[in-house]
Amino acid sequence: MGVRLKVSLEYLPNKLKNLWMNRILSTSLLIWVLLSIVILALPARSLDGSLLRTLFQGMVTLFGLVFTGSLVASQLLSRYSFRALKLAISPRWLMRYGLPFVIAIALPLIFSLFTPNPWAIKVCIISSLLALFILFPYFYDILSRLRPHSLAKLLGQQARKKSKDLRQEEIQALDELATSALGVKDYETFSIALRELKNLYFLDSKEVWQSYSKLCNIALEDPWAFNFSADALIDFGKEAIKRKREDSIKLVLRELEGEFFKAVREGHVPAAVSIASAASAISRSFIELAFDKALRNLLARVILTLELICHHAAKREMWKPAFESAGSLLDIGMEFLEKDKFIVEMASQALQKIKRASFGEGVVIDAIGVRLGNEDKVKRFLKLYLPDVYQRFGWR
Repeated sequence: MGVRLKVSLEYLPNKLKNLWMNRILSTSLLIWVLLSIVILALPARSLDGSLLRTLFQGMVTLFGLVFTGSLVASQLLSRYSFRALKLAISPRWLMRYGLPFVIAIALPLIFSLFTPNPWAIKVCIISSLLALFILFPYFYDILSRLRPHSLAKLLGQQARKKSKDLRQEEIQALDELATSALGVKDYETFSIALRELKNLYFLDSKEVWQSYSKLCNIALEDPWAFNFSADALIDFGKEAIKRKREDSIKLVLRELEGEFFKAVREGHVPAAVSIASAASAISRSFIELAFDKALRNLLARVILTLELICHHAAKREMWKPAFESAGSLLDIGMEFLEKDKFIVEMASQALQKIKRASFGEGVVIDAIGVRLGNEDKVKRFLKLYLPDVYQRFGWR
């Protein structure tokens, strides 16, 4: 139920866009039909060819302005990807919006070659009105298409269609788009491009991981983007857990470890905190999902990552990431106390190692203090696996 709801919410913006598009198109066509009926009902009278020439010139000018503006907007979008023009203005799109203009231009030109006929002029006026009213859905559509995040979704959609015959070109397109978005501080587009790459990976396009990993690593160097990198890795890790993909969860954990050590070396404490939070969020996914033996090896690997992050953070007296990781190890130990002895022992051994690090014991004590609202579970876990800490709290 939860998965279906998440999928529905993910595609809700597209559904709303299509709903508004249909409303604008139907309203425009309704007004055009009503005006056409009024024009046809007006009494016919002799008119010279000047009106036909005026309609012809007006439609040519309007067509030139509208579509030149679209090409300019596409060129601006090409700073994200050179594929922008090709993707934004497709043959179907040209037929939908260009054909009414072609008709509105061609009819006055053709009828001007003959003796002016009132009914022919009415037909030309009606066709010109259609081209005019089609501009409302056109502008809504073009403004939706010519946005960087729309381009990211479109690239991902096209790549998913070729998932069985995916070439490096499609992956590179999303990679370039994400890199460009990061360069101009467009973090929304960057996140969407990462999400599209993740979707491709789980369609068995494993070569995507190299681009995904590189982008997450680059984002770590941006003082505003490292949170988006951590969120992307959380998303990837949760998907891997849900699909019980041991190889994938190992990839994301190795990436988290590598990024953590990089952040520590560079003294980038906020990034180190985000990475520790990401590892903790992935560990909570095991608690939220119904645990089975197939997930045991994955959770054991997560415990090792948490231990590594917490131990090194405690040694360097980085309280927040150490606190996050120690708390997650405690949560795992308490949650699986009566479910899986092997997992509980791994979590407790990790906490024992952390305690021996400078600053480590204080971190563990602080993490326990936050969880005293669930006192019974805390007491049982500490009494069995961390008796020295249990005695420090004066419990009997």
